Amino acid sequence: GCFEESLSYYRRAIELSKPDDENLGMLRLYYAETMLTAGKLEEAEREALEVVRADPGRYQAWHVVARVRKETGRTEEAREACLAAKASAPDDPTPIVLLAAVEEEAGNVSAAASCMLQAVALSSGDPAICVRAARLLVADDRPEEAVEALTSIDAKARKRAWGLVRREESLAGLLEDERVRELFPETAEEIEERQENGLKSPATECR
Repeated sequence: GCFEESLSYYRRAIELSKPDDENLGMLRLYYAETMLTAGKLEEAEREALEVVRADPGRYQAWHVVARVRKETGRTEEAREACLAAKASAPDDPTPIVLLAAVEEEAGNVSAAASCMLQAVALSSGDPAICVRAARLLVADDRPEEAVEALTSIDAKARKRAWGLVRREESLAGLLEDERVRELFPETAEEIEERQENGLKSPATECR
């Protein structure tokens, strides 16, 4: 299939590359990522580990390792891979978002929420990160911080953010907060109209 063609291409490209080829590390990373997508988890982890052994700064390979370990239930090892990625790229929120996913899957909601707060601080108002942080903070009974996460959303991305917020039933209560309504002025009238008509909030309805 398509994955096999891609894997064959990367294998051939790697075989033809010289050991000092500056593109070799990236080719092997793409190879590992494709194996992960194809469900070849053991091979993906092995290849990604070879990538970081050759180039510790290529932190994207640690993402592959962490995802494999997460999907195979190796929580502690997945944490270690996330932290290794974070150490290599301290200004990138991606490793922290992945660490939050590891913690949430392990049932550590408070730790996951705290990770997402760190990710929000690095994300430049990315709506997906801010909304995910808000969801976890609400789950951890930290509504004030959840509101703060939403108010961190970049103004230019609020329309997209609203689409994410309205899909999260757990965030319905935050729509009563004036600060949240101010983020989405075009939706305030919709919320009020629904309340007057005794309808469910958009977040609840779209769940």
